[in-house]
Amino acid sequence: MQYIFLDSHPFLRTDNKSMGINPNKLSFLGKADRAILEHLEEEDFSVNHLADAVCLSRSQVHRKIKTMTGYSASIYIRMIRLKKAKELLTIEELTISEIAYRVGFKSPAYFSQIFKKTFGKSPTASRS
Repeated sequence: MQYIFLDSHPFLRTDNKSMGINPNKLSFLGKADRAILEHLEEEDFSVNHLADAVCLSRSQVHRKIKTMTGYSASIYIRMIRLKKAKELLTIEELTISEIAYRVGFKSPAYFSQIFKKTFGKSPTASRS
């Protein structure tokens, strides 16, 4: 399986890159990515849901993701959503609102705000 961020995973900590990442950690990230993507449209998909999906406690999931990526588990879920949205912006002819809902945001305005804060461009500007 190809992990959503491992090609150019900007969310992996650089100190982990230099040391090499343990295959067990990659397996965990793969499971986490897969669980998030399977529930992408569910706006209420939370760290608790992710923990259930990967059969770990909420605190274990948070600790593992924080150690590997430097982000909290909830921010990591949001980053997966935004990365998928960025992909949808270049591939599909969907409206910004449709993309926002497809990746689990309740509000297209909030989606646009967070997208711009994360990537430095609005979703509309990212299309061109």
